[in-house]
Amino acid sequence: KFDVTVDFDADASKLSLHFINKTNVKNFQQIFTKAEIAKITARCQLSMQHLYELIVDQLSSTEFIEQSCRVFVYGDAKQAMAKSTIFAQSTEVPSATSNVSDAVGDGDEGKLDDTMLNNVNDKPRAALLFVTHFNPSKYLHCNFCFVAPEKHLSDVDRFMIKFNEVQIENQQLKSENEQLKQRLDVIAQNVQQLQQQQNAAKNENAQLQQKMQSMQQQQNASKNENAQLQQKMQSMQQ
Repeated sequence: KFDVTVDFDADASKLSLHFINKTNVKNFQQIFTKAEIAKITARCQLSMQHLYELIVDQLSSTEFIEQSCRVFVYGDAKQAMAKSTIFAQSTEVPSATSNVSDAVGDGDEGKLDDTMLNNVNDKPRAALLFVTHFNPSKYLHCNFCFVAPEKHLSDVDRFMIKFNEVQIENQQLKSENEQLKQRLDVIAQNVQQLQQQQNAAKNENAQLQQKMQSMQQQQNASKNENAQLQQKMQSMQQ
């Protein structure tokens, strides 16, 4: 239930993560420097380019997200950083159902799921923890943890985000409608072909029936002619 944007600036050596909760338009964003990425990938070292590609790959399908990605939201960045330290030391994908006592609320962690957030005016601000699991071999497993604080949006920003979402949905609906129209056209063509085939079969059947009637008439005529010949033969014999 999050829109996720991942950007990598190779020239500036910066990686940015941006999460927007599609339900309540809460916004979480953070830019990570090369030094910060080096700390995040200390156990399983990856270049920023490769880390960027890893995140993009793991967010590319629902299956990969379910297997390797987790999102948690905490009351502030301090809580998120504390949990990040714990997850970073683990060799397993964090549980999606276990309770997090220092999170906002109870049992609200999950797989890119809807989460609990503070109100805009609450202090301190909420923070999002994104965890992506990396296991290049059966001997090496690690979690890369990214903390992104909440960025408060103005009413105009929220409106524009919702407006853009509606536009995207409208475009998707238009595309689906076009596809449906194309399918209906194909079905109509198939029905027309079937009707033509059916009509051709009816005409062929009618022709066959006419031929059968003609053959029956010929057969009856032959019978009559034969009967007449038999009568003549009998008359001559008498």
